[in-house]
Amino acid sequence: MIRTSLRHPPAGRSATDLRLVTDDAIEDAALVATELIANAIDHGDPGAEHLVHLAWALAPHDLVLRVRDSGRGAPFGAAAPTTDGLRGRGLLIVDSVCRRWDVVRDGGTTVTALVPLDAVA
Repeated sequence: MIRTSLRHPPAGRSATDLRLVTDDAIEDAALVATELIANAIDHGDPGAEHLVHLAWALAPHDLVLRVRDSGRGAPFGAAAPTTDGLRGRGLLIVDSVCRRWDVVRDGGTTVTALVPLDAVA
């Protein structure tokens, strides 16, 4: 099961600002979220609750995505995939789409990714 949570927009922004986010930015965010959730499922530990948590928040210049699972996960890094491999490109995609992303391990694994909203109307 994947549990999502929505945080209130930062001060000075309203939920209606989401209407100004371009389709490209939404597609980028969906791609990044999909890759991070897939990694949490493949490499993480869903814990006793069998959950992967997805949270997002709208920041002034980015959509902030956080994916958390209970596991220690695999070593993180955007490694070069093999030419004949079918896997290993997810973090390269995340790295190329996001302004920044990082990993925190604190009794689980949390990946935070900043998807740019530079194309805001």
